[in-house]
Amino acid sequence: KINTGIQCSLNAGGFTVNTNIDTRGQTAPFTMQVWFQDGGPPGGVNTMIAGEWDFSGGQQNFALLYDPTGVANMFYSSNDTTPTRNDLDTGQASVNGMWFHIIFGYDGTNKFIILNNGTKNTAAVAGVRRGVNVLGLGNNSAHTFPWPGTIDEIAYWSVDKSGSVATLYNGGSGLPFSSYS
Repeated sequence: KINTGIQCSLNAGGFTVNTNIDTRGQTAPFTMQVWFQDGGPPGGVNTMIAGEWDFSGGQQNFALLYDPTGVANMFYSSNDTTPTRNDLDTGQASVNGMWFHIIFGYDGTNKFIILNNGTKNTAAVAGVRRGVNVLGLGNNSAHTFPWPGTIDEIAYWSVDKSGSVATLYNGGSGLPFSSYS
């Protein structure tokens, strides 16, 4: 990594992109990638690195959350009324100042999360909702989950890319944007 990317802080609030990134049904596979560099403890609360989480519309779909101990967790919701938080994590706390690579998503049967080309942690679920029109980076749409750090090489695919993690990780160097397809 070349130590560049989107700088986020507990005060800046991250940003959101209004987009219909994926409007397919909740059983369709998807993968999201993010490189991140921890900027310090999140202050005793969950914070959001990236995902679809639109509080203004009352919809919570999927997100990569960062818990107070520094462990990244995949949150997902199969519907609007019963969200499930922090139920699948990387199993490793990040280290302040180091770059970490996370791939997370749904393969059609299991939600998954993979840290630094390591073990694929999975759990069976019936589906993961998508398509709330808001993609958040460094926070959710209500700006209530600010995450301190740097985000880089964000990517979203409408397929399961968990079998391509070694290529995407590229020995810890990541890939130039032109390499993504």
